[in-house]
Amino acid sequence: MSPTEINNKKEGISLAGIGNATIANFTTDLAKTFFTREENKPATKGDIQALLNGSKERYLPVSNLPIRNDGALPFYDTVTKEMIYRGQFPKVTFPSKLI
Repeated sequence: MSPTEINNKKEGISLAGIGNATIANFTTDLAKTFFTREENKPATKGDIQALLNGSKERYLPVSNLPIRNDGALPFYDTVTKEMIYRGQFPKVTFPSKLI
């Protein structure tokens, strides 16, 4: 081919080219979905909203502090930003006189 023939060659969109691009795009998306682990997939707006809604609890349990002698459990108060103990178990009262 001469240089003038190369310059005069028109490029156009063909049905075969569109089909090939569609197949390649679909195959790439399918491979990304198949090979990406669940923990590495991007978070959706619904995931973020569920995370924000789930953290609206005022008292969060603390698992690395011991239970107090009176049976109260440790909690983190998200409003006051302090550690507190809340009584989880009912207090046991003994009668003053045993029968």
